[in-house]
Amino acid sequence: MILDATISGMNIQLLHEEQAKKKAAEKPLVQAWHKSDGAFLARLALVQDKPQSTDMKLLMDLARQFLQVMSEDIHLREKKRHMVILREERAAQIGEQLDDGIHSRFLYPGHLQSLFQDFSQAIQMHANRSKSRSLLQLLRDRNLTTIRNQIYFFLADNPEDEDYPFVFVALVPVTEGGRIVWKNLKTWMNQARNQDTQHFTLYPLHQLMADSEFLRRLVGTRLIHHPLRITEEEAFDFVSQVESFQNAGIV
Repeated sequence: MILDATISGMNIQLLHEEQAKKKAAEKPLVQAWHKSDGAFLARLALVQDKPQSTDMKLLMDLARQFLQVMSEDIHLREKKRHMVILREERAAQIGEQLDDGIHSRFLYPGHLQSLFQDFSQAIQMHANRSKSRSLLQLLRDRNLTTIRNQIYFFLADNPEDEDYPFVFVALVPVTEGGRIVWKNLKTWMNQARNQDTQHFTLYPLHQLMADSEFLRRLVGTRLIHHPLRITEEEAFDFVSQVESFQNAGIV
């Protein structure tokens, strides 16, 4: 199992740095990162329970970081079966972010890149065999990570305004410098030059407009490009249509 660790339920004990050095004398450390490790991380990424140990939390955080990488430009894989590659710079960022000073050797970019390939294959196979039948739908169904270049609808209270007690906003998450940045639709459209990306992201809106007066008005007037104060009646219309929004691909 991963890193020659012992696992019991949601608890895991990883090798510490000094132990790893001794182990490496008998067996190259890189050999510990094999396909079973990628499959283990893929299963761990789908677990909803909170980890009970520090080591398990480290691995779960790593699995979720890998999912975030896979969620970037996911439309390319959905349409063209594009293979995702964890670039060295991104691997280094992940390693630095998760480095606890104890398991540094396990977080070297080369090790993470090798592990990521096995992880991505395992998670894709799981998605294909699940009820979701695609990685994109699996991420939507499980709400496992923020999906890049997808429209997210948010509804918030606006208690200081009696006439418009709610605020509605449509945002799109993108990756900048390895971090998630949220953009309103107008800003995102000005920056997203790839036509495939624009079509993939905006398609659910156009699909929903035929059956949603709420969206038809917001899209037609371009009010959807910015945060918008709305009435109680409009908020009720929004909430009553949440299921149809989700079925169309809005998160």
